[in-house]
Amino acid sequence: MKSNREMCAEAREMLKSGWSGRVMAVMVSLYVPTLFATSLVAAVYKDRNIQTWWDFLLEKARNSQMGLGFTVPSSSIAWSMTGATTFMQLVSFLFSAILLYGVTMVFLKAIRNDESRWFADSFGGYARPLQLFYLIFVIHVRMFLWSLLLFVPGVVAYYKYRLAWYLKCEHPDFGAEECISRSVKMMEGHKLQLFMLDLHYFIPIFLLVAGVVVLNKLLFQAQSAFPAVFGLAGAVLSFLALWLELTLLVRYFAARTVFYRELAAQQPQDGGDDLTGDDI
Repeated sequence: MKSNREMCAEAREMLKSGWSGRVMAVMVSLYVPTLFATSLVAAVYKDRNIQTWWDFLLEKARNSQMGLGFTVPSSSIAWSMTGATTFMQLVSFLFSAILLYGVTMVFLKAIRNDESRWFADSFGGYARPLQLFYLIFVIHVRMFLWSLLLFVPGVVAYYKYRLAWYLKCEHPDFGAEECISRSVKMMEGHKLQLFMLDLHYFIPIFLLVAGVVVLNKLLFQAQSAFPAVFGLAGAVLSFLALWLELTLLVRYFAARTVFYRELAAQQPQDGGDDLTGDDI
């Protein structure tokens, strides 16, 4: 098994051959339908005066800032908002799963330097949306149940099931239970290594976001003196921060894909199933 440093270096080399731009293209292409679907649901809600819990809490927060009182919704209104919020979350969850599937497929293509149908295959999530939704749903339910015991079992469960998504993308015929069980087996003795790989990328991302928040606050305070200059500086800063954050996230997903392929290559071929095969 390669070290995290070696896998990060391999991920950077992989992205140099043009795959970084392809990942960005797929992210944008799949994000547009996601944004359209959620915006459409929000527009229907607005036309029919349907309110979600998020809208309700935002409205109450604004009223509180204006010194207005807080009214508790009736039970019928509360149930209506619960249903609307749940439906909105399900729609967002479904399209997010399709987006994640597409991005993962591109990385799996990149790790093999397979340029055939890389863009077309990234939309394969639309052919099996309910399967993707069910897998993510089962994983989250299991992690939630483990987290009810203590925080640590929940984190351990998170890393146990971490490769189930890659298995589903690379082997679409695998069911949710098979993906989860294989992920648990593959992650035995490797959870700490993946945790350290996460820290390698998420600490810089956290520091970047925290730094941008502080600088934006300082620029906002100074904007009253020179609004044009500091307003433009804030916009440039936000753009650069977003670009750096996306770059770090792309490198992180690339390194995690290398991690998956390293573990998949070590697994025995039981029953003719090759975890490093070309099912996609």
